[in-house]
Amino acid sequence: MRTVPQIVESLDAVVQADPHTSPGDLRQLQFPTRAGVPQLSALSTGAKDVSSRAIAGVHATGSSQDVERGFVQSATIALAPVAASASERRDRRIVRHKPQPLEILEQGLLVLAPAALAVVILDAQQHGASGRLSHAPDVDGVYDVAEMEPSGRRGGEPSDGRRQTKPGVWTHAAPDDSVPAMARFHMALTVAVLAATLIGSTDLPLASQAAAPAPSFSVVEQDIASLQRALRDERITSRQIVEQYLARIDEDDQRGLAINAYLSVNRKALDDADRLDRERREGRLRGPLHGIPLAIKDNFLTIELPTTAGTLALADFSPGVDAYQIRQLRERGAIVLGKTNLHELASGITSVSSAGGQTRNPYDLERNPGGSSGGTAAAVAASLAPAGLGTDTCGSIRIPASHNNLWGLRPTHGLSSRDGVVPLSLSQDVAGPIARSSADLAELLNATVGFDEADPVTEASRGRVPRSYLEFMGDSSLVDVRIGVVTPLMGEASADEEVRRVVDRAIDELEGLGASVGDHDMLGLESVLRDTSAIAHEFSFNLQDFLARHKAPVRSLDEILRWGLYRTELDGVLRRWNETQERESEAYRTTRARRAAAKTFVLESMQGRSLTVLAYPTIRRKAARIGEQQEGSNCQMSATTGLPAISMPAGFTDDGMPVGLELLGTPFSEGTLLRIAYAYERQVHPRRAPRLIVGR
Repeated sequence: MRTVPQIVESLDAVVQADPHTSPGDLRQLQFPTRAGVPQLSALSTGAKDVSSRAIAGVHATGSSQDVERGFVQSATIALAPVAASASERRDRRIVRHKPQPLEILEQGLLVLAPAALAVVILDAQQHGASGRLSHAPDVDGVYDVAEMEPSGRRGGEPSDGRRQTKPGVWTHAAPDDSVPAMARFHMALTVAVLAATLIGSTDLPLASQAAAPAPSFSVVEQDIASLQRALRDERITSRQIVEQYLARIDEDDQRGLAINAYLSVNRKALDDADRLDRERREGRLRGPLHGIPLAIKDNFLTIELPTTAGTLALADFSPGVDAYQIRQLRERGAIVLGKTNLHELASGITSVSSAGGQTRNPYDLERNPGGSSGGTAAAVAASLAPAGLGTDTCGSIRIPASHNNLWGLRPTHGLSSRDGVVPLSLSQDVAGPIARSSADLAELLNATVGFDEADPVTEASRGRVPRSYLEFMGDSSLVDVRIGVVTPLMGEASADEEVRRVVDRAIDELEGLGASVGDHDMLGLESVLRDTSAIAHEFSFNLQDFLARHKAPVRSLDEILRWGLYRTELDGVLRRWNETQERESEAYRTTRARRAAAKTFVLESMQGRSLTVLAYPTIRRKAARIGEQQEGSNCQMSATTGLPAISMPAGFTDDGMPVGLELLGTPFSEGTLLRIAYAYERQVHPRRAPRLIVGR
C-alpha cells in the first residue's frame, strides 16, 4: 500500500516535471502501484455539487479563520460518502465508508483539488493579487479549474493579466513578487492529502480484519439471551461474535447486498471483546449485556468513533467522550460495534444523508428502511448486529422498527438521558432501543434509563424506574388490558388499506389473548395535534448549543448551510428551520401551550374510557421506494405528549413488506407496554428474517 510520503512524492513529481502544470492537469494524475497505474475516477454529480458549494463558501466568507475552517471542512469531503449518488452506489454495489489512502486519492482528490484551489484564490486576493471567481459555474455545476494556469495567463498572452475569459473561469494575475499560485496550491493540496489519509485510515477495519471464524454457532437472527446462553455454554466467545458480525458487515453492508447501514465500524471492538472474554473466564460478569456488540445510531457521541449525525459538516467531529447511554452500556459490558447511518441531522424518515448516502431496506433493497434511525434498524433486521440504539423526535425509532419487522420503544420523555446526543428538538427528543425481540428491548432499557444530572428532564424519572423491566414480562393473559383503537389514525385512503388490514389482524390477536378492544374516535384529535411540533422553534438553537459545548468543527446550522455541507434534498427544510430568529417568541409559547393541552386531551380521553393503551398503525403506508416521498406517519401523538409508545411487528403486506402496530401508554408505563408486547410475541411469533438474509 502506498505511504503518505509516496503520495506526496507523486504530487511533487508532477509539479517538478512541469512547474506550469495547471490544477486541471490533476485530472490525469497517475500513481504507480504493484497492480499497475490506476486513473483517477471522474467526479460524480454528487461530488461536483458538493465541491462547487464548498468553493463558493470559501470564496464568499473572506476572513483567514473562516478560510482555514472552510478548508478543513472541504477536505473531509474526500473522506465522506457523498462522492457518488445513491443510484451510483447501488449500481456499484458498494458502501461509501471512510476509505483507505488509495481510495481517498482515487475517489476524493478531484474534490480536494478545487477546494484547495479555492483557498489559494482567496489567499492570493488577501496578499494583494487581483482575482475573482466569475459569476457562474460551468454547466456541470463546478467552477472550472482545468482552464487555469499557475501564472494566471496562457502561453503567448501578455503578462499584465489581460486575457479573454469565459463564464465560469476564474482569472488571476499574480504580481511578480508574490508566491506562485501553483506553489500555494501544491502546499494546500499536500496538507489536504495528508489530513485525509491520516483521518481516513483511523476508524474502519480492513476487510481482512473482518474474517469470520467458523464456529458451529451462527449469530444470524440470535437475540441477546441466545447469545448469552452460547457464551455461557462456551459454544462461542465474544470475540467470535464480533468477528462474525464484522464479516457479515463486510459481506452484506459494504459489499454484496450493499445495505449501507453502517457509517463506521469500531476497530477496537475486537480488543473490547477480548477484554470481556478475559473477565468472563475470571468470573467477573457485568450482566446480561456482557460481551454483546450493539449498533449505535451516529448521533450518539462515542469515544473511539466520529459522530457525524449523518452530515458532512461533522465528518471529523470526535470530541472524545461517550454519551450517557453509551457509558451506561459499556459499564454493563456492551461493545460498540459501529455507528449507523441516519437521516441527516435526524431530520426525516427515509435515512439518507450526505455522510452515508441512502440506507436500504433488507426486505426490499429498492425501498427505504424508515428513519431517522434507519441504519440501526436495517443492521438489526439483517443480522449485522443483535440490537441497537436509536433516537426519536417524531417516529425515528418506531417507523424504522415498523419497516423492518422489529420492536422499537420510544420511552416517556424524561425516563432516559439525551446527554451526548446531537439534538433535533429537546422538547421531543428521546433515545431508546431497537431490537428483534421485546425481551431485548427490556434489557437495553434496563441499562439506559434513569436520572442523569446532565439532562434535567430525567429528574422526572426518580422513583419511576423498576428494578427490571423483565419483571413485567411473563404473563400471557391480557384480560385486564383495555385497548382503544384510534380510528382517525387507522387510515381512510385506499392507499392505507393494505397496512390497515395487517394491523387489524394483529389487534385481533391481542383480543384473543383476553384484551378488551374497542374503537375510539377521539373527536378533535387532528385539531389538537396541529401545530404542536417544536422542531422549527428549537432545532437551530439546540444544535448551536450542542456544537459549542463539544467544540465541534462547525458552530451552527447557519454555518452548515453557508458551507453547503449537507444533502441538497434537505435544503428547503433546513433553511426553514434556520429562519427562526428568537429563542423565545410568541409562536413558540403558543406551541408549548398547545403541546400541554394535547397531553391533557389524550390522557383525559384514555381515563374517560379506562383505557390501558391506544392502538394504531405505526405508519399507515409500507416503506416507499427509494427516492419517493414516504407518507402515512402517525408519529406526532407520542412526540407531542411525551407519552411512551412501542412499535410491534404486526405482519406483512402481500408483497412481503413489514407493518408495525403502535401502542401508546400513560406516563412511565413502559413495563405495561412490554408486558403486552411479550404476550403478543409469545402467541404470534411475528418476527421473520428478510428473505435476502436467510441462508446467506
